[in-house]
Amino acid sequence: MKREQSIKKAAQLEFYVDFILGILVLAIAIWIHSTLLYAQAISGFIGASIAFINAWYVNKNQHEVTKEKRLINGRKEYFFNIALSVVLIYFGLAFFREGLRMGHEHPENHMILMIIAVISIIKFYLGSLTIKEGKNLEATNLKIIGLITRNESFIGLVNVITLSGVFSHLPLFSKLAIIVMAEVMILTGLRTISYYKKVLIGVDLDQDQEKEIYSMLKSIPFVEKVNELIVHDYGYYNKLATVNASVSEKITIEELDNNLKNVKNQIYDKFGIELILNISPSR
Repeated sequence: MKREQSIKKAAQLEFYVDFILGILVLAIAIWIHSTLLYAQAISGFIGASIAFINAWYVNKNQHEVTKEKRLINGRKEYFFNIALSVVLIYFGLAFFREGLRMGHEHPENHMILMIIAVISIIKFYLGSLTIKEGKNLEATNLKIIGLITRNESFIGLVNVITLSGVFSHLPLFSKLAIIVMAEVMILTGLRTISYYKKVLIGVDLDQDQEKEIYSMLKSIPFVEKVNELIVHDYGYYNKLATVNASVSEKITIEELDNNLKNVKNQIYDKFGIELILNISPSR
């Protein structure tokens, strides 16, 4: 419970900071009509949305009694995050196209540059902090949220350099800046989708863990063959595995069920994996 509370607090902090700073950047973008700042604001809002969803489902799972419902919530959360990552890629592509045809952005006053610079520093610090917290808590979602936030700090840095007018003698620099930011958004979205896709389809276990799980299942009386172990990882102690098992017809359903319960509990206690067996009679 303490771990879930820590994850929820970190995600909530990300949400509030990303949302408030996103509104500030958006207001400046509207004021000075800056495409570069629009890109930064949208990236921030998408990061805030992913953080909000993470905090929402962590809070929801704290009140769920059954493992099955927690796993369903984990799957829903991942699909929402994939959808938001697709939105991030879409806007990245839209800004890439805009970058190819946009004109030169005029230098802005020092106050605006200072605000964007401070926001970028806050984002970098918060993103790094969230990534560290995600590693400590074994919470991959936090690491992804931190990655998006930290990447946005680099977008802010590009904006400060571009809007400062340092490279105003280079007409193509504004185009290059928006294209770089678009690529950061696209790559961040693709990296996030790549992770979630891998998790939903299945992830590879450590070979020693896989051998041990196979060994535990084969130790069940009258289980003759076990194969095709696939693990779906929805977070710390929120993993689901499916496996095929061939069973002798000599064992009764009641005996098999009792033995399976014991082994499934052992696997969950040791690896945090909820096991689903697809059983078929041996031939």
